[in-house]
Amino acid sequence: MDNLHTMRVIAIGFSRMAGTAKASGNQYDMCRLQILLPQTSARTQSMERTAAGFQASELEVDSSRWHQFVNIPYPAHIDVQYVEELVNFKGRAEPRRKLVGVAATTPIALIATQATPTASPSPSAAPKVAA
Repeated sequence: MDNLHTMRVIAIGFSRMAGTAKASGNQYDMCRLQILLPQTSARTQSMERTAAGFQASELEVDSSRWHQFVNIPYPAHIDVQYVEELVNFKGRAEPRRKLVGVAATTPIALIATQATPTASPSPSAAPKVAA
C-alpha cells in the first residue's frame, strides 16, 4: 500500500456488525474501533468552548482485517496503520481514514475506583458490650 500511515490512539473497544439488510437484502460488514481523543478548548469572536479530558470517537476498520483488532486487551495504546481514501460526500470528494492493521499494542492498566468489599466480621469477633 503506497499511502500507508501510522498513528497512535487510545483505544477503548472494537465492534463488528455483519449481516443482511432487511430492506435491500444487501450484505453488510461494518467494523469500528472506539477511541478517546483529547478535547481542546477553543475561542472565536462569537464562541468560547472550554473542554477538559477526552471525548469518544470511532474509526472505520477495513472489514477484511477485523481479526487484528478483536483480541487486543482494551483499553490500550495502539499504533494503527491506515490508508486515506477519497469518498463522495454530498457531491464532493472528502478524505477518509480506514484502519488496515495494528503495528504495536500497549495495554493500559486501569485504576480501581471502587472500594474493595471486606468480609463481615464473625459474631465471635464482635466487641463485647457490658450489660
